[in-house]
Amino acid sequence: MLIQIGNKLLYRYSREMLQIEPWGKNALRVRATMDMAFLAEDWALLAPESTDVQISLENDFGTIRNGAIT
Repeated sequence: MLIQIGNKLLYRYSREMLQIEPWGKNALRVRATMDMAFLAEDWALLAPESTDVQISLENDFGTIRNGAIT
């Protein structure tokens, strides 16, 4: 299942969860877990910068664009 939650793209398959989100200019942060949810701790070294992200979902496909990266 592929869904958009806010400015994040989330993919769930069986017990695995993958999350892609904008993380500063021209950057994406990718996280994956086998748990039911991501840990509350944010292990990133830098805080994310505000960006203008574009997400599109069509059928079973999704695209996330943040500046020059897709």
